[in-house]
Amino acid sequence: MTKKVSNFTKNICYSLIISLCAFLIINHSVYASNWSNNHKKAIKNECKIAVKNGEYLTQKECKFHKYSIINSYGYADTARLQDPELERMVKLKCTIYMKKSVFEYNQCVETYVNKQLGIERPPDPEKPKEIINNPEEPTQIVQVPTSKTADDLYNELKQSVVFVESFKAGKENLNDIDLFNEARIKAWEEKRLKTGSAVLIDKNIFATNCHVIVTAEYEGQELSKQEINDVIDIVDVSKKTTDENRIYFTEFLDGNLATDVCLVKVFSKDYEGTPVNIKKASEVKLFDTVYALGNPQGNAATFSRGKITGETYNLIEGFSTFYEEDALVFQHDAPIEGGNSGGGLFDDNGNLIAINSAGSIESMENKNLIPHSYAIAIDEFLKFLP
Repeated sequence: MTKKVSNFTKNICYSLIISLCAFLIINHSVYASNWSNNHKKAIKNECKIAVKNGEYLTQKECKFHKYSIINSYGYADTARLQDPELERMVKLKCTIYMKKSVFEYNQCVETYVNKQLGIERPPDPEKPKEIINNPEEPTQIVQVPTSKTADDLYNELKQSVVFVESFKAGKENLNDIDLFNEARIKAWEEKRLKTGSAVLIDKNIFATNCHVIVTAEYEGQELSKQEINDVIDIVDVSKKTTDENRIYFTEFLDGNLATDVCLVKVFSKDYEGTPVNIKKASEVKLFDTVYALGNPQGNAATFSRGKITGETYNLIEGFSTFYEEDALVFQHDAPIEGGNSGGGLFDDNGNLIAINSAGSIESMENKNLIPHSYAIAIDEFLKFLP
């Protein structure tokens, strides 16, 4: 019996890997559609090498990360010079950096363009310092940065923020691989297959949004009335698609659907990642730098940066509220999209402060608008930890 269950579990894993790979290559909105050809060549070359070295699973994943970095820093365009000859000279001077990285090429273009236009880029704000005793010389005082680089945070957190897929299969279909696959395909075709993100907050326990793991019986049904899906799988996106122990089976643990706060727990085996550090809402300040990490539109492990722009206990939609019950919500301007739901919002030291839950449809569809994104404070989730 154990062997049969093991083989069935393995078959499901293989099926999910194939299906998820298909999902992840669906066309997406291209962040760099208006980038110069040189920018595109630089990022293509950089990501080709990065994937070969095992830094990313796919070039698509690499490109999204690099796009996010450039968008956060600021895209430099020679067209601002409005002089074809000057544009040609700047591109020529910066060509050498195309073989290094798209960031260095972009920075080179910015330097020369700003010089021609008489613009000086404001210096990046100095990281806050913490005064500590030098362990080698106790009488000496040294200063150390208290925040980390975006690359440091991304690499530390990547395994702790997973991809989530859930659907309602029906109990009669859970013990037969063929019936299971048919149920999954049907859910996909009927657009009942839910995807999103989740964050590891304790051993084998993940925080996510309830709307990622439920299915509505009809359009407009209140979230608290919807039923939890009987299949909730998570994928460790930090691993290669060929690696073992990449897909885990979870089940609903506890939560409150009325506030979109849910916890799921791995039951198939222990998850290999490390739970994230937590930062309580009382320690979060207005305009604090934050990072959103999730899987927007199925694009694995996408990072974006912003700042805290507000705090409320619900969102207003016309004359009604967004959540059925009040919950502490942070507003921020880090770009998020569908699929970020359930993903983490972190401070500049990698501490989890909230779970991304919703965003302004207008700013999601129009990248020129300032994003208005919403994340439920992690405090709301901690109430349900066993």
